[in-house]
Formats: sequence, structure tokens, C-alpha cells
Amino acid sequence: MLDGFKVYYLTTGLPTISITLNGVSFNKTAIVKMEYPEHVLLMINSEEKKIAIQACDADSPGATPYFRKRKGRDIVSVRWNNRDLLSTISKIMGWDLKDSGYRAQGDYLENENAIVFDLSQATPI
Repeated sequence: MLDGFKVYYLTTGLPTISITLNGVSFNKTAIVKMEYPEHVLLMINSEEKKIAIQACDADSPGATPYFRKRKGRDIVSVRWNNRDLLSTISKIMGWDLKDSGYRAQGDYLENENAIVFDLSQATPI
């Protein structure tokens, strides 16, 4: 009788990415929407100024350990402190992260189990 239904986890807000001098962070809503993947593919579209993350298997080429650093569903956010990633995003966007960080909302693509963040729509934090 419940064929085709899927549990919907209530969270506060929309999936967001925050980019600061301290790292790139994804909020809890992003984690929940993607159903707590252990690994993701990180993709950057420099021309469109977009970043995407997509759930994947550990053996997928380019797989990055992601949300499951701790067991369970109590994870509040995920932060990557990768300096090369921060430098790449800063160059693409022309941002000086010493002055301000930025936050952008993401669009969840359910069929792809991915979230796309349009950095051209980011706002200063």
C-alpha cells in the first residue's frame, strides 16, 4: 500500500554551502537531503560559477570522503579545510576570503542525488 513512498526527513532551511577563510562547509539540510552519503564527487563548473556534489561509491573515480566521519545521523555540518579548493573557488569568483565569507543555497536534484550551488548567487556572510 505504501509502494512508491519514501521517508521525508524534516530539516530547517535549505541546503547551503558556506565558503570562508576556514573552509567549505555544507549544512545539515544538505547532508540529510543526500541521505548521509559516505563519499561524494565534487564538481566545479568554472564558466557557470557553480559547484555540485553528488553521492557516489567509495571506488568511484574522484570519490571524496564526505559526510560519514562520525557514525549516526547526528552530524550538524561538514567542513572541508582544503586550501587548494578555497584558492580555486576564490579565483573563479574573484573573492578575497580575508574580507568576507559567502553562502549560497543549493538545488537538490533527487534523481541524481546531487546538489548544485550557484556561486554567482552567493551572499556575503
